[in-house]
Amino acid sequence: MTQVSPSNFKEYFSTIQKISQQLAQGVSPAKTAFPYLGNPTNNFLEGHNILILGVIGCIPEVGAFISSAVSLVLFPPWEKSTNPNLDLWNSIQSKVSSMVEDGIVKLSNYDLIGSFNVIKSRFQTFTETRMVLQLKKGTPTNVPDLYIQLERKISETLIELKALGDEFKYQQISMFALIATIHIAVLNDGIKNGKNFGLDKGDANETNIKRLKKDLLEKVPTYIAHLKHSCEYGIYRIENLPNVPTSEKFRRILDFRNHCSQFVFDYVESWQTFDDTIYPNGAYHENVRFLWQIVGTLYDQGYKRGKLLVPNEENYFNPPLASIWTKIKALNFDMYPGELKKTELTYDPNFIYACQSFYDNGEKPGTLVPEQRIGAGKIPPKATIQSYNITPASYSYSASWDISPRAFAIGLESTVLTPHRSFAAHLPHSQRYFEEICPYSHIAGKFYANHKIGIIRGRNENVSAVNSDTWKQKYYEASGFLDCMFVGFLPHQVFNYSTLFTDRATIINAQKFIGGNRMNVRLAYDHVYPTVHSVSMAVKDNLVLKYSLKFYNDKPTPIEYEIGIRYHNIVPKNVVIIQDPSSKNIFSMTLDVCNNKGGNEYKTKFYGSIDFTKHPTYTISVKCGGPGDFFLQSVILRPKVVAK
Repeated sequence: MTQVSPSNFKEYFSTIQKISQQLAQGVSPAKTAFPYLGNPTNNFLEGHNILILGVIGCIPEVGAFISSAVSLVLFPPWEKSTNPNLDLWNSIQSKVSSMVEDGIVKLSNYDLIGSFNVIKSRFQTFTETRMVLQLKKGTPTNVPDLYIQLERKISETLIELKALGDEFKYQQISMFALIATIHIAVLNDGIKNGKNFGLDKGDANETNIKRLKKDLLEKVPTYIAHLKHSCEYGIYRIENLPNVPTSEKFRRILDFRNHCSQFVFDYVESWQTFDDTIYPNGAYHENVRFLWQIVGTLYDQGYKRGKLLVPNEENYFNPPLASIWTKIKALNFDMYPGELKKTELTYDPNFIYACQSFYDNGEKPGTLVPEQRIGAGKIPPKATIQSYNITPASYSYSASWDISPRAFAIGLESTVLTPHRSFAAHLPHSQRYFEEICPYSHIAGKFYANHKIGIIRGRNENVSAVNSDTWKQKYYEASGFLDCMFVGFLPHQVFNYSTLFTDRATIINAQKFIGGNRMNVRLAYDHVYPTVHSVSMAVKDNLVLKYSLKFYNDKPTPIEYEIGIRYHNIVPKNVVIIQDPSSKNIFSMTLDVCNNKGGNEYKTKFYGSIDFTKHPTYTISVKCGGPGDFFLQSVILRPKVVAK
């Protein structure tokens, strides 16, 4: 298995625009992972690490990705190209498939590469001059002017990208997210360190820094709104593609959402950690979200019926897309179920009949909790049960299918082999539609860089199959074989516990709670923004969500942490934080009302602190009180010794 990553910005930009285009308009491309986890060699590495990239890089996992990507853009390891702009645009024009109605894929003619070259040049000049100022304090420099020129060029580039038509915005969604992240980092650098390099020297009113603060408050919401709209428009384009079956549209939407999750909204989620008033020393943010793949076809039993009750192929290929998404959301697929430890598949040479996964949900370590077994109630007598042991090193799978899964393999475990066409020769001719409806598909070594397999689930809604008795007469019975399987990839560092640090805050995603009550907690799908969810707690459920904690080292210092939550609610509400099972350590906070016009506003509030020397159980719980639903996005623990 080979992991291919772009080696320069030219390849990076070409790849992400190509992926965005193809996901929305053409055949889903083979995924290549490009995390940019290496360290590009350049003369300014030390300089930019102590400046903007140092700020970004302090965000674990996401931060490493972003800082490396920004580093590649601003300090590329290549400098030799006769005409990099033309080379880039020609490569995009030649590689993007012609799959819209008129056979021509329209690309924006906005010179993004030219703008980036200017940003890169200004950033290098600013960084180099600022280093001189640091080495020779008191030496007159033009650092403030260079900073203002850099910040304005970044801002102008984003304004120009926002002005593009909808048909181009979704193409540029990844680049907009990256440039916006750079802009937020630059604004924060000016606000925090501007006085040190003379940004407002001699200006009694601190005009420049005040403007930067105002811009930061005003522009971040507009950037988020732009990215949400661009993502939604890309999905809209997929939904309205002509002559493309719903089953293929669904796959493309999954791929497009995976793309936006990794290269757009992972960035956006990191922006909250730039706020020095909340996170003076940065934050550790575990990004609990899944990247989904489907093996087989999501069948809709109730959509249409064929003649003599034979399943209509439209049930496989063109069921209403809205119906499919309603079913997926109702299943709470993106709720964290615990650490996946084992999956069992039941199969014979014809079909995969059942799937059941087992998780350690953290409530009783070492005890596996089985999910509902999905599949046939009646299993053929010669069926085989294959057990897959899942470890954090299980990062890939292989699969084959026609309209239903035919083969599935995880890592080094034995492959489930079910022939695609050979078994049809032993069955009545009328059953061959199972193989002939859909072209044979195969995935070899599907994986995402820095991710592990976190969920494996089956679905079966097809209850009719054509069979034959000894007299060759047709009759009908429940088939029960799996229509499809879903595989969810999770960032590799996510486990049941959440890690506490001595210097920085820890942000725990709300859907990562452990133990019971899972059936009574609703996942608020895309409630924050696309691919970023919350959990909804209603007061009538009287729910307590418990979170498990672990220290980065065995002897924590400090051992007292302030407690906060990131939330959304539209009516006044009380929330109770419980640290000790006996409820002796309780904090109750009254929450401010959030805005829900133009999007769901999320606020962060801290109240009280926990001393882990007095209550060493290393768990906390959140309990909701008050009318209406309460949306919890994350729980935050901030070391008190460094809190402002």
